[in-house]
Amino acid sequence: MTTFKMRLISGLMLASIGVMAGSIATAGEIKQDMKEMKKNLRGAIKSDSVEELAPYIESLKYATWHASNLNFDGSAQEKNTYREGLIKVHKQLEEVDQAIKNGDLDGAKRVLSQVRDTQETYHDKLNVE
Repeated sequence: MTTFKMRLISGLMLASIGVMAGSIATAGEIKQDMKEMKKNLRGAIKSDSVEELAPYIESLKYATWHASNLNFDGSAQEKNTYREGLIKVHKQLEEVDQAIKNGDLDGAKRVLSQVRDTQETYHDKLNVE
């Protein structure tokens, strides 16, 4: 085997390892964002005032935004489903934000119930926990 071929094969192997490592890091980041979303959704639902609710919503919005900027490891259809779900959650969280600004705790909690339903729907579609 020529030196060029050996270098080419070595380079391709290193590139493959780099891509695989990036996928693993992204999968771990997505999992962490989903854990944060779950924790903050639970806290938000248990909140007794809009003042208590607001920080949970900010954390939820950040985790949703961060997760939406990560590369979901799946087919093109799964990637589209992943993004679609996060966009829907983001829009629902904007509705919760508006309810908070209006001092409407009950309205915010109604929309949070929809967020939970969206979470379950898209987790089912993607076959994830």
